[in-house]
Amino acid sequence: MTDIVHAVFIFSGLLTVAIYPANADVLQGQSQLITCFVTGEPPALAIKWYFTPNGSERQQILTGNAVKYSGGNTQNPSLTVQNFQSSDSGSYVCYALNAVGTSTSTYCALRFISNLNITVSLTTHSAIVGDSKVTIPCTINGSPPAIGWDWTKTPVDGGNAEIIAQGTNNAKRQIMTSETNPNLNIFNITKNDEGIYKCRANNEKRQFMSEPVILEVLEASVRKPPGEPEISIPLDFQEGITLILSCSSAGGNPPPSVVWLRDDIVISSGSNTSTSGNVTTTTLTLTTTADDDLEVYECQTDNGILQGPLVKTSYLALNYSIKPPGQPQIIGSHLYDLGDTVTLSCSSTGGNPLPTVNWLRDDNVITTGITSSSVSGMVTTALTFTAGLEDHLEVFECQAENGVLQKPLATATYIELYFSPKVPILTGPTNLISGSSGKWTCSSMNGYPAPTISMRTQDLYYTNELIVVQYYDVIDRSYSVTGTLNLVPSSDKSRQNLCCDVSHLFNNKVPQSVCLQLTINDKEDQNIIIYAVIGLVAVSLFLILIIAVLCTCSNRNGMVYFIQALNLKLACNSCSIILIVLNERNILE
Repeated sequence: MTDIVHAVFIFSGLLTVAIYPANADVLQGQSQLITCFVTGEPPALAIKWYFTPNGSERQQILTGNAVKYSGGNTQNPSLTVQNFQSSDSGSYVCYALNAVGTSTSTYCALRFISNLNITVSLTTHSAIVGDSKVTIPCTINGSPPAIGWDWTKTPVDGGNAEIIAQGTNNAKRQIMTSETNPNLNIFNITKNDEGIYKCRANNEKRQFMSEPVILEVLEASVRKPPGEPEISIPLDFQEGITLILSCSSAGGNPPPSVVWLRDDIVISSGSNTSTSGNVTTTTLTLTTTADDDLEVYECQTDNGILQGPLVKTSYLALNYSIKPPGQPQIIGSHLYDLGDTVTLSCSSTGGNPLPTVNWLRDDNVITTGITSSSVSGMVTTALTFTAGLEDHLEVFECQAENGVLQKPLATATYIELYFSPKVPILTGPTNLISGSSGKWTCSSMNGYPAPTISMRTQDLYYTNELIVVQYYDVIDRSYSVTGTLNLVPSSDKSRQNLCCDVSHLFNNKVPQSVCLQLTINDKEDQNIIIYAVIGLVAVSLFLILIIAVLCTCSNRNGMVYFIQALNLKLACNSCSIILIVLNERNILE
């Protein structure tokens, strides 16, 4: 009996506890098993798990949450963490208790790997052939961040996907180096750039992909800003009824997008867009609630030409006895020449109390060049400034507010500036042989609207031979035009000027001209010139040879002071050359 007791004393003690894995990365929403191995005698009476969140030193026991955890008992010491989220990141440890005491394992560190949320956006106005650049933004959110990214492009009508690799940076495409915003830039837009684009990224564990966006490329044409939005909306309403709000924009090339917003958030639910002729209309169907009382709804139209969208607002009111301000009305032209004085006037009629009327640019209230007046319940604020290049295609917003509505009422306008391009550059040959072809290029840069190019010699204009390409810089919002002339000029054009004329609409509209004077030689004249040159070169070589011989035959003192009169007739390509050599003796005599 003594031996048996002694044996129990030797083998009884604390349990051995080990866990696996020591660390692991767990994808968002997945389950992770942490295996706990418990060995030894006497057996475990209880199993406990403790958790220390990342960034904390406070250890908490994991009990009583069957939805989040399973296992962790004497029958199944291992722990399964279900639906893993970022709050589950941290260190886990397994405790085992027996009659002798408590044993603990090492830590298991679990790291949360989120799904990468990738969103791409592209306005529906698309692009036009000849645009300098289109940017497709891509935003990536997740933890840990993306370590790799690329883009795919698939033809609209189907076909194999093209991979645009990370690090691409050339004259045609560029992927920005950013783990959160690897935007895709496409340069010098052609019809071949049309397609379905997706942004992809991975974070070591998995690859994620955005929803597709379609880049539509329209044929080269004149760009036009969209028409100002026109709103149809019932001002007074009853709670619980269905209302249809309508907003339309006429014109614009490319066609604009028209969207409804509330509290600066685009409303997608209940929105429907249609096009009839050159009018784009978006309707918003909604069921009214008490929250709609005094709510302001905003319509925006944009086709990428202006520096911001055009806006117009309206509101809903359950109690029409209230006195919000009248919708702002703007008076002023869109078209100006660079350097003109611009005056924009905005008025709001009615409202109790009378509203304040402000001009804004880029969401900032303008304080310079402002004058205000109030006459018979109409408040008017005028904005005056000198048009500079920074104002080209800029949007100016007028807001009226008297504190009754939840937001100010707003109307926007824009100004479009005409300015001349830089002095044209004409390049090409000036000396030609009759019958040979020449190529001349004339470039006109950074004008608005697009200038026209023509090329001529004297009063003879070349129309069929001239190829003109138009290019729009989306950054400077200006046009560059290049004309290429391929021509075989005849000899009667010699000494005449080949000119490039650039016509534009700025100021006095005097064309810009640059010329090159042409020299055109007949083939026979050219041959004579070539022969003469060959003859002169041969004579020069012969003279050098004679001088070298005379130097070799000089006297012992090494000096050549005398020359003997000689008549040397040298026949060289029908040329006679007489070399007279006088010696020192004749000179002395």
